[in-house]
Amino acid sequence: LRYLEYAEEVKLLEVSPELLRDVIVLGVNTGIRIRAEGLSLRWSDVDFSRNILSVQAAYSKNGQTRNIPLNSRARDVLSRRKAQSRSAFVFSQANGRPYQSLDKPFTKACQDAGLAGTGLSLHSLRHTFASRLVMSGADLRTIQECGGWADLSLVQRYSHLSASHKTSALERIAGEFHNGVHKSPVSGEVVN
Repeated sequence: LRYLEYAEEVKLLEVSPELLRDVIVLGVNTGIRIRAEGLSLRWSDVDFSRNILSVQAAYSKNGQTRNIPLNSRARDVLSRRKAQSRSAFVFSQANGRPYQSLDKPFTKACQDAGLAGTGLSLHSLRHTFASRLVMSGADLRTIQECGGWADLSLVQRYSHLSASHKTSALERIAGEFHNGVHKSPVSGEVVN
């Protein structure tokens, strides 16, 4: 169970070819399962007017269609790809057919970025999506719906907290204690 730290994502994007960069950005920002949902994604599943990406039931692990709002990073990737596309598929080969796998290019990019042997896979992008949503303060129900998880226990399995996030959370309670205890009785200002 591995997710990308921001610095790792930057390294990975720097060494990846354009196609893989786009897959990484879309995976991290939508939580789609790359192999089953991302590589089968069609332009008819992207609604730019409503700013939504639809994962069709036929490709969804739980057998239900879900709609994922597009943030600015995901929308930028999809808009650029759409302008260049000559296929019904978002991620297509020169012959217009969808890719079957991007595991090998992803593994090579991990090696080139110095991240080989760290347990990263394309599925780590989904863990990254959930973890970043949790760390940004999103509620678990929202994460569950956007990620298409059947129940909340699966969301918890996918959402990891970085060490810096946990440290910041703990420091907030220290600050709240200090500010609550060490106030001037006259002015109400914090006294050191």
